[in-house]
Amino acid sequence: MPRTTFHNFKHLHIKIYVQGVMKIFPWLLACLYAVLLLAGCSSAQKLKDGEMAFRQKSYALAANLFKTEFEKEDDPKIKGRKAYMAAESYRLSNQTQQAEKWYAEALRLEYPDPQLKLHYGLVLMANEKYNQAITVFSEYARDDPFNKQKANELIRACREAAKWITAKHNMTITSLGINTPANEFAPVFYRNKDLLFTSDRYDASGSDIYGWTGEKYTDIFIAKREPNGEYRTLAPFDAKINSGFHDGTPAINADFTILYFTRCGSQGKKDDYCRIYETVFDGVYWSDPIPVPFFGDTVNTGTPWLSPGADTMIFAADVPAAGYGGKDLYISYYQDGQWTAPLNLGGEINTAGNELFPYVDSEGTLYFSSDGHPGMGGLDIFQARREGGIWKNPVNVKTPLNSGADDFGIIFEKIKPRDDNDPVRMSGYFSSPRPGGSGGDDIYHFILANENIFKLEGIVLEKIYENPLDPNSKVIDFEPLPGVAVTLKKYEGGLKVIDSLNADKFGKFEFELEPRSRYKVVGEKPGYFTQSEDVSTIGLRDMENILITIKVRLLMQRIYEEKEIVLPNIYYDYDKTTLREESKTVLDTLAKLLMENPDIIVELGSHTDSRGSDQYNMVLSQGRAESVVRYLIEKGIDPRRLRARGYGETRLINHCANGVECTEEEHQLNRRTTFKVLSEKLVIESVTPDSIPVDPRRK
Repeated sequence: MPRTTFHNFKHLHIKIYVQGVMKIFPWLLACLYAVLLLAGCSSAQKLKDGEMAFRQKSYALAANLFKTEFEKEDDPKIKGRKAYMAAESYRLSNQTQQAEKWYAEALRLEYPDPQLKLHYGLVLMANEKYNQAITVFSEYARDDPFNKQKANELIRACREAAKWITAKHNMTITSLGINTPANEFAPVFYRNKDLLFTSDRYDASGSDIYGWTGEKYTDIFIAKREPNGEYRTLAPFDAKINSGFHDGTPAINADFTILYFTRCGSQGKKDDYCRIYETVFDGVYWSDPIPVPFFGDTVNTGTPWLSPGADTMIFAADVPAAGYGGKDLYISYYQDGQWTAPLNLGGEINTAGNELFPYVDSEGTLYFSSDGHPGMGGLDIFQARREGGIWKNPVNVKTPLNSGADDFGIIFEKIKPRDDNDPVRMSGYFSSPRPGGSGGDDIYHFILANENIFKLEGIVLEKIYENPLDPNSKVIDFEPLPGVAVTLKKYEGGLKVIDSLNADKFGKFEFELEPRSRYKVVGEKPGYFTQSEDVSTIGLRDMENILITIKVRLLMQRIYEEKEIVLPNIYYDYDKTTLREESKTVLDTLAKLLMENPDIIVELGSHTDSRGSDQYNMVLSQGRAESVVRYLIEKGIDPRRLRARGYGETRLINHCANGVECTEEEHQLNRRTTFKVLSEKLVIESVTPDSIPVDPRRK
């Protein structure tokens, strides 16, 4: 078929459920896979019992038959089998709540199938019961050591997902008014931002019922967009495209004259392979669809995306004995009037599971759904940026776009805001059968507000001294301090406690923060000085990245009771008790620490060098100690907690006694102010300065 030049393509999807490591729910369009077609998509046989219905892949009917047979059965072993098969039928028809119930019943009856706990754990993940799933996967690992690695991967995925579902986000998600108890999924934009989508709703063409789901076969529908932005008016798309078999997930070019879609089945062969078809609009009619010849007639293909120039297509295929396992994504280029031999996107994207529903945004980022990469329990949406001509390092987009259920078929309306005042950063649509919808798969609209999300990442460290028993010795390292109680407080008039936790074994902690807010982060641990740091999100803005991470370090100091510690950089004018200005910075830090540790009683000591009489030095040192105490009282410290004591020259720390000749720097070492905890809790940072200022009049 001749082709013209097209400026922009959207994408075509077909809803696929998969059986793999991370996900084992059925493809809604089961005919997409030959392995699921051994018994055909329909059968003339009368289905007499659950086992027969299950073999014929009439899973909706099989589930009801197994339930009835379970109630009539008395033998516990047979009842266990019926419960397990009912669970399998519900799982394969994507009814995860019912599947969970019946797997639990089969487990209670000790049904011996080795896959029972794996399947049970997976439906628990789909239902977002991650802690229960971890327990079941742990038992699965003990029962089947050969699959321990798989179980551990699933456990890690559960732990990550449990964090994601509680994380803060600035996205609004709403269900479209076109959704029904049937399945609606995989939207794509049409003229005037109308939507084409796939559905097995009651007015789909044909009269046959698809035994897998108990619903009709799928067709392509169109939803008209009203002036208020909502989608209301619905109609089947085109009779040449909707065949009475599975037809779905269209992709269309910018001027809406060429359309690709997936069809599963053909005249007289409803179990035929799924293939991508092309049809062209001549201004009045769509042409008869023609299959795109990827891989011949014995490979299932679907879910294509086309580039704006219509010269690149990415799609999913299950090429036998090739690829990475399951369904892989392939890329093909339109050259000289035909599509080139497809190339696999490689092991960075494809896994032993299934990858499908590709979509490339205006910036070249690839989005796709996968059950092989670690996710939340169903098909999850991932994004991968292009580096050096290939897409790599896929990242889970997390909640709220992803959930425990299948999440797939994402498209975007808008990628970046026009400016700082634009309220919307991006918006678009995706599909999911998540709880709270209309029944089956539903189409959701998402709006990402043009607001940043703020996260605080902190670490608690402890000073390590050269002499562990002497806090006046040199600091040689900083080590993580686990188990510190960390509290996040927000300035709201006063200080309001927002959250609290214990630092992990690496001393790390995280909090979510609000925009335009000020916080205090406080660390406490018995035997250590309470420490805090202020952080703020006021004025922080990033138009390129949604997440802004603020890092903070809490430096905890062990309490040395009755241990005199030098306060560095405390200086006085020559022969006076007056504090010099440069001393007040250290004392401000001390005042802050005393405020945070309100129960301790401390002594402030002052020492002189040996020059001058002993009595004079005692008076001078007492005056200097009292000047420190007065300064702290002015900063709001209760005077009952402070003791001033002058030591004169009674505690020299070097050889510079009376009559010994010393340098000014050596005398300066003896002229010091010290700090000592008399009760319990607190120690001030001890730092030896690089240089010691000397009064110029004593040079």
